[in-house]
Amino acid sequence: MKRPVTARRQVLSMQEAGRQVQWQDQLSRQQQQINRRLDQIHTQLQRLARPAEQSEQPQLSIVGLPAEE
Repeated sequence: MKRPVTARRQVLSMQEAGRQVQWQDQLSRQQQQINRRLDQIHTQLQRLARPAEQSEQPQLSIVGLPAEE
């Protein structure tokens, strides 16, 4: 049988809902920061790759991956 919702339980659930919203806002902000950073890195990598294609400079390799031969 379901217990009646007390005022205290209602307040706690509202506080919990508020915390959930704060978490979602924080995660959303972090995701936006990550996406901006990824865009910056992508742009930098494109800039770095361009001169290597146009000249005889060696291709850049990402640390941890074997260089293309």
